[in-house]
Amino acid sequence: MARRHDNEITDIGSSGGDSSESSGIGNPNPIGAVDESEEVPASFTDWVPAPPFMATANATPDSFKMEYHPKASHVTEYESFSTYGRQSFQPSLFDDAPWAPFLSQVNFEIAELTHQSAMSKEQINQLLKLIWLIAGGQSGFTLRSYNDVMNAWSCVIPQLMPVCIT
Repeated sequence: MARRHDNEITDIGSSGGDSSESSGIGNPNPIGAVDESEEVPASFTDWVPAPPFMATANATPDSFKMEYHPKASHVTEYESFSTYGRQSFQPSLFDDAPWAPFLSQVNFEIAELTHQSAMSKEQINQLLKLIWLIAGGQSGFTLRSYNDVMNAWSCVIPQLMPVCIT
């Protein structure tokens, strides 16, 4: 390997041994040897070859290459990211509508409840009819909690118990 210091080229590829690889025996261009007739590039970027997609005049650092299948009869294209409106996406930390695509949060909660309860189509339709009846304010609906429902059932249970007369 050769290292360039201003106008001086230094061989740093060998460690001074008699290795045929580093001494160049039988090899016209041994490792670490520099052909004095070749001009040394001025900067490191001149030493590094361009990436394959940069090999044409149409390519720029802000571009990408689209190659098509050979049977597609379509020429290779080079497009810049700016053509497609490349933007940095910053997701919101707070989602204003986490229930989307439902139209409202209450719609989502009802749908989630019917899903978690594994309700049938008929049960869901019945529940929605009751909800719309209650929303209309004409139903006289008074239950507000689990306890209200259980108290209502406790009043019904004595009426459902069979009476045994002996």
